[in-house]
Amino acid sequence: MKFKADGGLRMDAVMYMTGAFETFAKMEQQEIAKTVFEIAKLGESGLSINDPDKRYTLKSLDGDFSGMQLLSMMHVGLKSIDPSLDTQSGLDAEYEAAKTMAGK
Repeated sequence: MKFKADGGLRMDAVMYMTGAFETFAKMEQQEIAKTVFEIAKLGESGLSINDPDKRYTLKSLDGDFSGMQLLSMMHVGLKSIDPSLDTQSGLDAEYEAAKTMAGK
């Protein structure tokens, strides 16, 4: 995992999570779960989270996504399903910052 030199937040993850809050706000809980499951299945073979040029696609959402974007989306999605869940992504501080920015 790549962090800022001062040990601060990964602002790319914060921005991806803010976008995920917006995307998931338009979706039913079942759709969010489907997307999270799809990302998790894709992640079984590894997501390149430090290479923004490596892109991935999902059947459940339009567009192409970086590995960090998918990890961030999965973190937000899992927390929307179960707020007490430990996602073990290392992005809890980024999630809290994004949640504040998104007004959640």
